Amino acid sequence: MSIIAAERRTRASSDRRERTRGGLLRAAFELIGDERGLRVRIEEVCAVARVSRGTFYNYFPSLEALFAELWLQLVDEQSAAVSAATGGLVGATERTGAAIRCFLGRARLEPRWGWAMVNLATTGMIFGVDAFAHTLEGVDQGIASGEFDIPDARAGRDIIAGAVLVAMVTQLREATPETYPATIAHLALRSLGAASKQPRA
Repeated sequence: MSIIAAERRTRASSDRRERTRGGLLRAAFELIGDERGLRVRIEEVCAVARVSRGTFYNYFPSLEALFAELWLQLVDEQSAAVSAATGGLVGATERTGAAIRCFLGRARLEPRWGWAMVNLATTGMIFGVDAFAHTLEGVDQGIASGEFDIPDARAGRDIIAGAVLVAMVTQLREATPETYPATIAHLALRSLGAASKQPRA
């Protein structure tokens, strides 16, 4: 076999592996992006991805490992969206409010994404290590600038993360007005001692 032919075979094999891996991740997203998503089994993932159980184990050692990789993808993607939404804003109050609206707004528009975030959040740190750290950093900045009037930044972080998580579930299960994300952001900020302002859509 020539070197060129060998390289082509290697590339084709690599492409197939990436497609199969991507198929498993898409199947996991489809299944966990449902209210009953925490009950997903490997057999269901394999059925949706159209692969055998043996093939599954060629890519992931467990269902938890598959979900961990999916979680990283979703969190990285959302972190980029939040950065874009808050990049030009000045002050912890404005940035925190925009981040809350960004999360809740997307969950309204993409229920499968919302359920995936809710279900995956129960398996580890809410909304990922980076989001958790950025929220704490934002609250710290708000305390330092005098925008937030709370004694412990961790309490503020927990108020925000808890409010967003529960509000996501509310939006997914119940009919809520379009202004709901703004209302939650407004009330969360008030609980941190931020100056009271009318909620923004």
